[in-house]
Amino acid sequence: RVNKDKCIGCSYCISACPYQVRYLNPVTHVADKCDFCLESRLQKGFPPICVSACPQNALLFGREDSPQIQQWLKTHDYYLYQLDGVGKPHLYRRVGPHVQGGDNV
Repeated sequence: RVNKDKCIGCSYCISACPYQVRYLNPVTHVADKCDFCLESRLQKGFPPICVSACPQNALLFGREDSPQIQQWLKTHDYYLYQLDGVGKPHLYRRVGPHVQGGDNV
């Protein structure tokens, strides 16, 4: 869920969404729309629907410090998706043919 008081309009959440359901609200200039299915799925112990619906299991969602996420980070090549002039992201992308000049970790 977007905390509108803290959103700086960096667009990380917008670029992370594979279904492009997030956008910067043109009036408020903060991210809007997707809340990672907070009430309908997360609070019931299920991942966001985009994670469950992905036919290639290409999405992984969870706390960065969880054993599942830490195991994935230890066993895969990835890079941090970084926009210029914005703080450290918590968005990891797998290295693959879509990478064009990204910084690989």
